[in-house]
Amino acid sequence: MRASHIVIALCFACLGLELGLWGAMVPLISERLSLTPLDISLFLLLLGVSLVAAALFFPRLMRRYDSRKLVRLALPLYLGGFPLALLAPERSVFFIAAVWVGLACGLLDGGINLQAVEWERRARRKMLSTFHGMYTLGIMGGAGYWLLLRHVGATQLQALTPLLILVAILMFALSGRLLDDQGDTQEATEAGSIAGSALLELPLGLALFIGLLIFIATTVEGGMIDWSALFLSDELDIAPARAGVGVAVFAACMTLGRFCGDWLAHRISPIALLAWPMLLASLLLGLAVLSRSFTLSLAAFGVLGLAVANAFPLLLRLLAERLNARARVGAVARVIAFAYFGVISGPVALGLVAEHANYAATMLGVALLALLFALATGLFLSSFLSRTSDKSR
Repeated sequence: MRASHIVIALCFACLGLELGLWGAMVPLISERLSLTPLDISLFLLLLGVSLVAAALFFPRLMRRYDSRKLVRLALPLYLGGFPLALLAPERSVFFIAAVWVGLACGLLDGGINLQAVEWERRARRKMLSTFHGMYTLGIMGGAGYWLLLRHVGATQLQALTPLLILVAILMFALSGRLLDDQGDTQEATEAGSIAGSALLELPLGLALFIGLLIFIATTVEGGMIDWSALFLSDELDIAPARAGVGVAVFAACMTLGRFCGDWLAHRISPIALLAWPMLLASLLLGLAVLSRSFTLSLAAFGVLGLAVANAFPLLLRLLAERLNARARVGAVARVIAFAYFGVISGPVALGLVAEHANYAATMLGVALLALLFALATGLFLSSFLSRTSDKSR
């Protein structure tokens, strides 16, 4: 179990690594290809639709493959797709890469999350927040790696080549240590056949409420990854090569929050852990945008990273604990699709705001979403918990 624990954690880190590179490099990509906010929004929309399509198709693939085989299939596709987007010589290649990356990411993400759920079940330990912490550590590492190499004058190609070769060798060497859940494939298949109704085992309104909260939280996360660097470079006149520091700060604080999440979940109520930090972050980000302060903006990015850190893992666990075993696999796949549609496609709407207004308005949109999450969680989450507890009796 120890070896599989390490490999699953590394898979989550790999998933985040290339997203971190994307977030830090997007100002240079935008400048090289003369991309408008609408162009970036189209890329994100294609990416999100492809990712969700892959996630929705995932239960069907479980009829033929277990999650370990799917991870080993999706990993090389994912590692090869993002460099194509980051180094695209023209817009058409850039948009084609969006579809490629979305499909690969959906399969990889579904596989490693099922591995994580299975690991928790076998080990009887809470580790979802920690596994997702490795994902945000990967985002931070990708952004920090690019900022470091950019500082010494490396090009995008020079930075990407050795990193991806190293990651590919490491992951392919270790992927055989992933959990063998071939014996659970039939259960996953049965869950896939009822996945469309899995969430409906909860009251419909509460199921939609949880989905909405996950969508808002992951839209906030995706908005910070995709637009914070452009806000710093275009609105605060920070050099494009340095603007990626915002992504790094956000990801660093989000990583810290997730690594503490499993410990905090035993000591603090879900409402306190989710609502109050998000309320503080929304107010601080709004103040930072209005004051146009670089220092205050970085502080707001950090607080928001801490606030949103455990939203997805905690809500996912609350949902999974209230589903029967037969439905859980299919429901988790659908929740993953919902979440990453927010991460990738939610920022498309924020991009439209940037297209018709500016990046400051985009960041204000992120602040408003964080405020909405805080209010919805504070007012209604306790009702969700009490109703589902009564239903489970």
